[in-house]
Amino acid sequence: MVQRPVLLSFVLATLLAPSAALALNKQGLSLPADQTGDVAPAPTQNLTGYVFGGALVYNPSYAARPDNSGLALVRTGGHADLDLYGKRLTLAYDGNVFSDRLAASTVRPSEVDHVVGVLTRGGDLELGTHFETDRPADRPGAAQTYVDVGGRFYFDLFERQRSLRAAFPRQGLTGFFAVAGFVYNPSYAARPDLSGFALLRMVAHSEIELYRPWLGVSLDLNFFTDRTTGAGLVPSELDTTAGVVVHLGSADVSVVGENDRPMDRAGLQMSYVSTLLTCRFDVRQMLARGRPPEVASRR
Repeated sequence: MVQRPVLLSFVLATLLAPSAALALNKQGLSLPADQTGDVAPAPTQNLTGYVFGGALVYNPSYAARPDNSGLALVRTGGHADLDLYGKRLTLAYDGNVFSDRLAASTVRPSEVDHVVGVLTRGGDLELGTHFETDRPADRPGAAQTYVDVGGRFYFDLFERQRSLRAAFPRQGLTGFFAVAGFVYNPSYAARPDLSGFALLRMVAHSEIELYRPWLGVSLDLNFFTDRTTGAGLVPSELDTTAGVVVHLGSADVSVVGENDRPMDRAGLQMSYVSTLLTCRFDVRQMLARGRPPEVASRR
């Protein structure tokens, strides 16, 4: 049976939390333009996404490899959505590369993560499945792999409540709630100390626009449960990520802090503060800008 204080804390966190777009939940997000919940009348093909890079400028404990060795220093990667039939059928890919500040070469990759997804979206609901593998890059070592199936429900509070948009034209609150089950999991841990095997992931994600379109704050809550404990929905791990984001056209500059901790027992915690530069792209918009005006207007 779920303990009442734990269940209450999860419900409150889900309802109240805003979120960071680039927390180390490595399943990335579609571009903001793709999060409106609309499906085009005539679905088209497109390629959108972003690339990013940064450094964990303060890192007392966040590991540089899936086996928890080293201390991460540099993080680079990207996210891409290939819309085959609008948002009704999308192939997604995420890549993450880390380096180890304790290694002889602090820029040589120490870990490489790949996430491949197949998604479908109608309105505010997105369903999908993902395959992820996290592997050491500079030495032999343990890897973590899983396949999940789940859904996300997106929201835009100020679009639903137009009176808020009229009263606060420069502010906003967007995000999603998500639940995913690990249907295949031979090695993905349920806690930062690599104990257990993850069964469920529950996510509360949102972003508060303090002064749109330039400044936002965010907070991610990622809960895991452990299939080996028989404890039902009691969370085994909570990852909390908070950040400040400055939007500069198609680029974002952010400062992000994360803490990963066990919830059902004492154990290892991991924390860091990082800086990130993110650059977004939209191939269809790029091609349209390169056409003559009379051609671009027919999109």
